[in-house]
Formats: sequence, C-alpha cells, structure tokens
Amino acid sequence: MTEEGEQYAHLPFWMQKAVEQGIFDAVTKPATALKISAGDAIGFLGEDIAPMGKAKTSRSTYAHIEVLSADSRMPAFLDNPGKVTAGRKYIRVHPTAKLYTLSGSTFSNTGNPVEKDRHIILPVDKCNPKKSGGKSWYQVGQSYWLSLDDVDLIDQYNLKELGFTALAEETTPDMSASLQEGWMKSGLGRLAEQVRPERGIREQQMSSFYKGMLEKMDTDKDGQLSERELFAALQHPEMGVRDIVARMIVKHQSEWFGGSSHQKWTAFFQNYDILRIGFAKKWLDDMEWMSQVEPFSSGQAVWHMHPVVFLSVISDKNQHKRRDYDLGTLSSKYETGGRGSQTVSGGAGDAGGASYGAYQMTSKTTKRVHGQLRSFVGGTVKIFISDTSFKWKNEFAGLIPGSSEFTSKWKNVVKKNPDEFKKVEHEFIKKTHFDKLVEHTLSEAGIDIRYHSHILNDVVWSTAVQHGPSNNIIIKAIKTIGGNVEKSKEYDKALIKAIYDERGKKNEKVI
Repeated sequence: MTEEGEQYAHLPFWMQKAVEQGIFDAVTKPATALKISAGDAIGFLGEDIAPMGKAKTSRSTYAHIEVLSADSRMPAFLDNPGKVTAGRKYIRVHPTAKLYTLSGSTFSNTGNPVEKDRHIILPVDKCNPKKSGGKSWYQVGQSYWLSLDDVDLIDQYNLKELGFTALAEETTPDMSASLQEGWMKSGLGRLAEQVRPERGIREQQMSSFYKGMLEKMDTDKDGQLSERELFAALQHPEMGVRDIVARMIVKHQSEWFGGSSHQKWTAFFQNYDILRIGFAKKWLDDMEWMSQVEPFSSGQAVWHMHPVVFLSVISDKNQHKRRDYDLGTLSSKYETGGRGSQTVSGGAGDAGGASYGAYQMTSKTTKRVHGQLRSFVGGTVKIFISDTSFKWKNEFAGLIPGSSEFTSKWKNVVKKNPDEFKKVEHEFIKKTHFDKLVEHTLSEAGIDIRYHSHILNDVVWSTAVQHGPSNNIIIKAIKTIGGNVEKSKEYDKALIKAIYDERGKKNEKVI
C-alpha cells in the first residue's frame, strides 16, 4: 500500500480542527476550546535524532507526555482539603498486622505476621471485602485475610495517604547542576524511607543504597551523579521503587521555557560535546512553548506529575460506573410489555390500585391498622409526583391518584414530554428502589452488587421494583450459593438463578 500525499482523515476530530488552522511548528491558540473525547489520541510519536560520531546519527521514535500545573495549592491538594469521601476506597496494612484464615463464615487468627506486605496499599474492591461478626475483612492472598483492626481505610482523594509527596525547587539558575537541587535529595531520602528497611535484608540494602547516593551528592568533590546511577535509582524494578517514584510530584523549572539562549543553559553548554551542541540547542529552541502559554509564561517553576499514575488515581474510571441509563429495561418490559411511561393499568382486583408508568407505580398503599388491612390512596405514584425532581407538580395539584382525571393528566404530560419524563421516572426509581436495595445488600451481606455484571444489576433493579427496596431476596440468594463471592460470569449466572428461585417464593408486588 502506497500513501499518496498528506493523510488527515484518520485524525481525531480535535486534531482535524487543529489542521484547519493551517499553522504548523508554532504555538497556536484557537478561537474556541477544542474538546477531546474519551479514547481520542492525544499526540503522536515523534522522531528524536542525535549525533553518534563518525558523521552518523541515531534515530528513536517515542511520545513524551507530561502533566503540569502552576497552581501553588498543589501540596495542600494532596491532603484532600475538601474532605471528599466519595470514590474508590483503599486499605493500608499495619506493620503489626496478623493473617487470618476463613472456614465457612469463621475467621481464625493464624498468629503469623504479614511480613513483606506490611505498609502495602490495596484497593478495597480488589480484596473481596466481607462482613462477619460486625467487622469488615479483606482478602490479601489466596487463603489469607486481614481484619479491619489491622488496616487503615483511605479515601481515593487522600493522595498523601496513598503515597504521593510534593518535592519543590523554586529556581534553577544552572541546569548543569540540576541533580544537586533540593528536590532530588528529598526524593532519594524518600526512597530510602519508603523501601521499608524493616521488611528484610534486601530492603535494608536498598535503603542503604539510596542513603549512599545522598552522601555522594553531599560529599563528593564533584558532587555529581552519573546518568547510569540516577537511572538505576529511579527505575529499580523491585520493591515498589518505580511506584514510589511515580507518586513524587516535583516542582522545578522546565526545559520547555526560554530556549537555548536562556541563562540557565549557559554553564550547561560550556563544556558540551561540540558535535552535539547544535542538535541540542535547536531542539531546545524548536520545543520552547511555555513563554507563549498562560499560566506558564512567567518562567516560574511548575509541578510535574506522572501522567498515568496521577491521573489514574484521581479519575473516576475505577469506580465501576454503571450504565444506569438503561438499567430497568428488564423490569419495564415485564411490567408494561415495553410500552413505557404512558402505561396505566386498570387496577381492578389489584390491592395497589391503578398502576402508572414504566415501573407500574401503585396508587394505593395497604397497611395493617389495629389488626385489620386498610387501603390508603396515594401509593408510590403520589410520592413520585411530590418529589423535588418532578417538574410537572403543579399540573397534578388537587388530583387524586387512581382517578380518571389523574390518569388523563398523566398520559397528557407523558405525551408532551416523552424523553424528559422517562428520565425523571427512571432516576426516581433508581433513587428510591435500586440504590436502596444495593445499600441494604451491602450493609447486610458486605457485597456491592454494582461491581458485578450489568445483567445482574438489571435483575436487582427488577427485584427492587417488584418486592421493594428493603427485601432480603438478594441476601438470601447470596447465602444459598455460599462460598466466596466472585466477580465472574459464572458467579453472576448462579446468583441470578438463585434470585429468581427466591422470587418464585414471593407473589406480592409492593412498589
């Protein structure tokens, strides 16, 4: 296949808009912001060319991605100043933690310490959390568990507790001495601490290694670390070194500001390889952009974050978001045959009276008063039209649920606002039924159903609609299956069958 001319059709939308500007090799600010959709390419591989002697050059292709911030509040941000508790949860293992085994529903203390896993941080949803004896338990191995007493619970946005640290160097007058800056020494000191020398001999050796590098920086005549020494220090493949380094948020001046003529490069180029100096200076000049972009144009030091680790931790992609917009399809189809919100049942012979909408909300409530069953007009549909989210409240003022006037108004409002009404109705049932049943199951069984398949969640939705938000059907089905709860197709399939078996024992509809 031969390429003919320049090809742009494959570029994502935002890049095509950039091409339309018609300006290349220069910083350009579009008139309006260009939105980048999830999954879009954010860059492309660049070719790096460098002299290698004997009139030859080496070529390598790579992408350089940085996440930068000029916000002075970065260190405080790591402390979660907003006290946000939403999002993913983590556990940090205590150094004195003991391992437990599980037999049936009984946890037994083995008396063995966690040893090398002390201080480790793990996401709760990966630890198969269970509740037993009024306490939470977390699986940390094929056969071993930890008690809530032996861990710290950490919220997603308590970044400092998750190992992130801010290291700052406000000015860099001489780029040739950048490895002598305070942030580098602080970083090596943090590595010496975080490798945890108390874990074992190898950890002690690694901790001593980083302390030795600090001593070399402070005591050597030239005070220099070689590139090889630095690479080995920051890229060591064992004992979590790479992860510790990836969680360092460093503030220092950037090479993207000022170009080769900036004074910070003067000493750097004094004894530079004469064959390489032209390449290096051209590269710095061609890649300079910060002086032209706010808020970086002042040339002050900026914060540098690991583009993958930092963004992954603060994003919500790990929250197992549900496709809530189409949950309830199963229930709606069962209740109305797919006719949706406009559906109104006659209510003849139904203790719940006439039923309304995609989820057939009742217009009567049956309660036992002084030993006798009595019916009260209103039901779930009255709660719905009284909810703050219901935008047509005034149109139903004075109308009695179940009456012909109420039914006529219902159908008229749905006809005029089909999509909006469907959305409001769906969110109401989610809030009052599905979410509450999920919370009830989590509280009683220690299992968050939302982390399981969409099909299982649809079955849970249907169960909430049919049997109410406080029913124990899901809990009983989980107990029927027994064993460890797994996030797998096989487990969800077995649980769905158990739920329907349990629902078969029920015949009341309570929505």
